[in-house]
Amino acid sequence: MKKESKTLFRSKKDRIFLGVCGGLAEFFDMDSTLVRVIFVLLILFSGVGIIIYILLAIFVPEEDAVDAKEPEIKEKLKDFGQDVKDKVNDIAKEIKTQNREIDYSKTRNIVAVILIFIGVGLLLQQFLNWNIWDIFLPLIIILLGVAIIFKK
Repeated sequence: MKKESKTLFRSKKDRIFLGVCGGLAEFFDMDSTLVRVIFVLLILFSGVGIIIYILLAIFVPEEDAVDAKEPEIKEKLKDFGQDVKDKVNDIAKEIKTQNREIDYSKTRNIVAVILIFIGVGLLLQQFLNWNIWDIFLPLIIILLGVAIIFKK
């Protein structure tokens, strides 16, 4: 059987001054009156009860503070996750839009010009009886370089 873990806190329900005795009573499953009597005896006989009570009041959180923080953290994490999801979706939409807006006409025109030069060169080779690669290969390389330079 799994044992439920207890948390020490200052009680909001069973409190006279700061809720330290009520919280200790709940933590140790004792009567809060008995815890208060022990603190009074420690205060009267040694004075150390005041120091212990003040330290517990400072360092032990209140009951509502412990219960309220967990849902608040979960809510913040949920909001953060939703924000990340929205940003990723916005970026994905922007990428899709940019991909649709890319104008392939320049690339298509460059390929078309290259093909025309090759076709003209092949025709000239047939009629003039000279090698296409002597003239048109350097010309094609030059045109590709110029296209790369002037491409935006």
